[in-house]
Amino acid sequence: MNITFLGGGNEIGASCAIVEIGAGRVLVDCGMRMTGDDRLPDLAAIKNSGNLHHLDAVILTHAHMDHSGALPVLHQHFPSVPVYCTAATRGLVEVLHRDSLNIMRSRAESERELPLYARGAVESLLEQMIPVPFGAPTTLGRGGLVATWLPAGHILGAASVAIEGTEGGRNVRVLFSGDISVTDQLTVPGMLAPKGFRPDVLVIEATYGDRLHAARSLEERRLLEMVAGVIERGGKLLIPAFAVGRAQEVILTLLREFRAKRLTSFPVYVDGMVRSVCGVYSSFPAHQTAFTRRLIERHGDPFFNIVDEIRPVASPDEREKVLAGPPCCIIASSGMLTGGASAYYAPAIASGERNGIALTGYQDEESPGRHLLDLAEGKTGSLSVGGRTIEVKSSVAKYALSAHADANEIAGLVEAINPRHVVLVHGEGAARPAMADTLRRSGGRYRPVHLPRTGDTLSFGATRRSATHSAGRVQIGFGGGEMLDAGNLARLAEEIRRRGEERNAFSEIDLLNLWYGQGSWSEEQYGELIKLLDEAETWRRHPARPHLYRVRRQDDGAEEPPVMFYAEPNELLQRVESALGKESGLYRKGYDLARHELRLSFHFPVVARERYREVLKRTLDGTGWTYSVNEQPHHGRLAEVAAECLPPGVTPVRAPALRLEDATVSVTLDEYLAPETREQAAVRFKERTGHTLTISVPGAPGTPTPDASLAEPGTTANAPAEINLSYRMIEEAFAGVPQQTWRPYRTGLKAEGDRAFIELAFISPQIGTRQRERINQLAKKIGRPLRVKPEPNQIMLSEVAARLAPKEWRLQKQPSVHKAEGVVRLKCLNAPPDTDPQWTSISAEYEELTGYRLEK
Repeated sequence: MNITFLGGGNEIGASCAIVEIGAGRVLVDCGMRMTGDDRLPDLAAIKNSGNLHHLDAVILTHAHMDHSGALPVLHQHFPSVPVYCTAATRGLVEVLHRDSLNIMRSRAESERELPLYARGAVESLLEQMIPVPFGAPTTLGRGGLVATWLPAGHILGAASVAIEGTEGGRNVRVLFSGDISVTDQLTVPGMLAPKGFRPDVLVIEATYGDRLHAARSLEERRLLEMVAGVIERGGKLLIPAFAVGRAQEVILTLLREFRAKRLTSFPVYVDGMVRSVCGVYSSFPAHQTAFTRRLIERHGDPFFNIVDEIRPVASPDEREKVLAGPPCCIIASSGMLTGGASAYYAPAIASGERNGIALTGYQDEESPGRHLLDLAEGKTGSLSVGGRTIEVKSSVAKYALSAHADANEIAGLVEAINPRHVVLVHGEGAARPAMADTLRRSGGRYRPVHLPRTGDTLSFGATRRSATHSAGRVQIGFGGGEMLDAGNLARLAEEIRRRGEERNAFSEIDLLNLWYGQGSWSEEQYGELIKLLDEAETWRRHPARPHLYRVRRQDDGAEEPPVMFYAEPNELLQRVESALGKESGLYRKGYDLARHELRLSFHFPVVARERYREVLKRTLDGTGWTYSVNEQPHHGRLAEVAAECLPPGVTPVRAPALRLEDATVSVTLDEYLAPETREQAAVRFKERTGHTLTISVPGAPGTPTPDASLAEPGTTANAPAEINLSYRMIEEAFAGVPQQTWRPYRTGLKAEGDRAFIELAFISPQIGTRQRERINQLAKKIGRPLRVKPEPNQIMLSEVAARLAPKEWRLQKQPSVHKAEGVVRLKCLNAPPDTDPQWTSISAEYEELTGYRLEK
């Protein structure tokens, strides 16, 4: 087994590792660095390494951007590779990445910073993300690897992932901890050591490997005392908090105190991405603590529907009112003051002597939050945030409400998991060496401890024989080969009582192993057990660990209040999706817990409602749940299917027009179609979508004559050639061009208002401009206006630069494109000076090929 760390080794950020076991290759996490110029992990290593020619899957441990932020970039290069994660993680990733698009757009406008990816990459990525339940073994690709997601405590949906495969006839196991918290939080229960999975290698985080956390209850009390003190002196308290996890913990801490009347009434404003994330938390009660589940079950939204004091800031326009209003507490993202709502509030709050700023989490070395910590320690007196430098007059304090395990907790987990090797990652400075020293001194047995740096590859040999080569031995569980049905589930409960283990907590995997034998059960049997446990009277969920089960004690019966057993909603949604299949067009799922109603969004609800009525009825019978269908169709898919229903090669002049009030989609073409062809397209569209398709074409009654006034200078308004003929003529005209990069890589029909033209996309507009005469002659020949696409192809520009750079230059990262300057920059360890003949020659060749200059 080889593990290559592309990021996140001796650093916090850009967590990303390739795992190779036998023929199987998977990527675990794909995050970004939150500060600095070099944001991405070394994704080039995936393609450039000769033996890493494919990926079976991407495994995502949790949603935080230092673990998921580079996924859209990876997805653009590996679009067919699925990304597996828990359903809650997928919900959080959607919120985080949509917000990231807004941040990149803002930086592009204010700082001319190139975005890492476009909106389309995020939308396509979300379609490739496959949710998996906790505890269910999942086969990944054709390499035979099996992965199981286990609750990690850190944030909602966070998981440690157990990976198992076969290499040289022997089993190999590795456990990636992801980010972990052993302590129960208000939102999610802490991590438990997995049962029945002893890994050969444990890759575990060491963020706080050099320290011990203070008791959480004491830190919460200190924070509440600061809140009360700031409010009492008439000030405002800003709590910059990570939008996922920390903000929800702070909100619930204040909510608990308000409900218990231990805090006097004052407004608490929640701003930034925190609001959207709170909505995701409200959608997944099953994976949270009993405290939060009860709030969700009773109130729907546990953050804003319970006490009047906690209020969302509905829009940025309200922020000035908050700052001008009475004493209050403000909980805002981001947690390190690097942007978002907290960066807006910080200058005003920091400059007021009666105000306060409370930091509750990790602060990167380069972040404004770290500078504030220095200020609290007397090292500095000013703060730079949002492009402004402010003299800090407010009080500043740090509170250890960490969602990461400390050194003692990590050591306890390592001892309980009992791996053969330990690999410490996700740590800076002294954290990993200190953690390694703690493990060597406190461990009950010797085990090697590895401290890889980013870029390192660790190799481990297989130590146990594969079950497929064990002379046909088959483990038989308590069930003796019988199927686990409702009656046998009650028998299993009796056996556990007989053993005196009725107070023990069991996962679904534990129960399957007890009944069938270790690993001697199928994915279908796992799914059937979930259904049985939803309805079983002899079992109940663990009050603090919703993914674990206990036998219902026999002496509890009369005293236990009657319970309506409903299917767990996220597992039920998985059943619905499986029953419908991908062709159903089900693209979004949710539920209303208070009404026990599944909420389903289909691409084409008019068709789906009738087509899948009986399937949904059969799937939901006996579960206690109903369903509703979103009436709005998917606008993007309506437009796509409208184009698909047209004859091959026929392209609309502009995007189809949607008139949802009368269920009609209108398409305008620039070439004539016979009435019967238009009718056939409309029939196909009606069958697929339930909507009506209208087609406007030249020569048809009421259709305007094509306007040739957009012809470029020097062209004539001759009768235009048929569009596909036009494309062939363009291809033939550039076929003799000596360089591939001088030819248009894409040709398409575009429109500006009601006027059509053909756009030629070159590697850069500079290359297109060089060939203006050829293009003008071609426009005259085909009778259509031609335009050069004004945007360069940044991926092609980067790839050509990387290809031309000799290996001895030691290129450190993908070349960066700077459109405004017409420049591509290389970051090399060993590039020659500008006067070197080799540099001069390669720079000249690059400019000739691309029209862009090459710089270092």
